[in-house]
Amino acid sequence: MILLLTGLWAAVALIAEPLASMIGIARYRLVENGDYEPAERLEQLILHVASLARALRTPGAMRLEALALADRAETDRNEGELSQAESFYVRSIQAYRDAGMDDDPRLVAVLTNYASLLSRLGRTQGAERADERARYIGQRSIAPLQTK
Repeated sequence: MILLLTGLWAAVALIAEPLASMIGIARYRLVENGDYEPAERLEQLILHVASLARALRTPGAMRLEALALADRAETDRNEGELSQAESFYVRSIQAYRDAGMDDDPRLVAVLTNYASLLSRLGRTQGAERADERARYIGQRSIAPLQTK
């Protein structure tokens, strides 16, 4: 029984990221065509797959969750759901930290968008901190390229 469960979790780990990517592509195409309701359902499915995969605590699964949460934050921000967007940005940033990806270049966009949202909400100190962190990560990710 334990071997069966271990095998099942391994299978989930292998398919979670590609599955979420395929769902993400379908979601993108729906949005492109203006089909927002089914796109919203697919986005919920991506978040569900990501949260299931997170239980595995693998770097790929945790990265998937961070990316899915950031995508959801963007959707909510674009739809004017600012408090929900803020919550998803915070969760995405935390997921990056939990995955040990504090300096991942993809975090720059999340932090920059989060800073923009905070600024829009009138929280200038928080916006400045997020923007400063984004610049720091951006400079660190460019520095190795400049030394070659």
